[in-house]
Amino acid sequence: MLGRRTLFLNLGLLALLAAATARPASGFAAAPQEPVHGNAPKAEAEPGHAPTPAASPAAHGAEAGHAAEAEEGSNNPLKPEPTLAIWTVLVFLGLLFILRRFAWAPLAEALHHREEHLEHTLLETEKARDESEKLLAEHRRLMAQADDRIRALFDKAQKDAQANADAIVRAAQAEAEAARDRAQREISTAKDQALSEIWNKTADAAVSVAGRVLSRSLNEDEHRRLLDEAIKELPALASSAANGRGGAHS
Repeated sequence: MLGRRTLFLNLGLLALLAAATARPASGFAAAPQEPVHGNAPKAEAEPGHAPTPAASPAAHGAEAGHAAEAEEGSNNPLKPEPTLAIWTVLVFLGLLFILRRFAWAPLAEALHHREEHLEHTLLETEKARDESEKLLAEHRRLMAQADDRIRALFDKAQKDAQANADAIVRAAQAEAEAARDRAQREISTAKDQALSEIWNKTADAAVSVAGRVLSRSLNEDEHRRLLDEAIKELPALASSAANGRGGAHS
């Protein structure tokens, strides 16, 4: 509808422009009459005719004035010319009929198709924009979920690493304590065994000395000598007992 109104307006302006340009052309088309001057040569009298009397200067001035008025009237663009106006209207109506008959339908159809195409393009653009906004929102949601998952996995890995480190430390401490307890027990056992062996050796030495004493009568000097020998044998017995415990521990 808007395209048709624009077309009508353009055609009207075109017709008015044609009328305006045709009006001065018609005015200039009329050839101006040459004024008759007073110094024109006198016409010679033909044979058998009386000579024509020469026109007076007043008559020549009147004729020049009428010619100037006629030329001024023909060059006036505001002077109404009914014939030109009628022909302009007829040409405009004919052009309007031809355009309506052969040009307006294709033009209107083309404008209609263009309008539909623009509407379709606008709808597709709005649809694409909505889809883009939805995709952007979905992408942001997925990114937020991924960030949460990564943060949760990182926290879990950190907690697991800390738990594993604590477990390793506790296991090492327990193993160290167990090794220390085991070493202490082994040392205590070895010490007890060494003392037991020492006491056994000492008892054997004492029994041997006592047997020797009882087997014969001894004077005071011999008795003291035997006791000194027994006392000297005690370090050797303790050393042999300790060596025997070390070999058993190895």
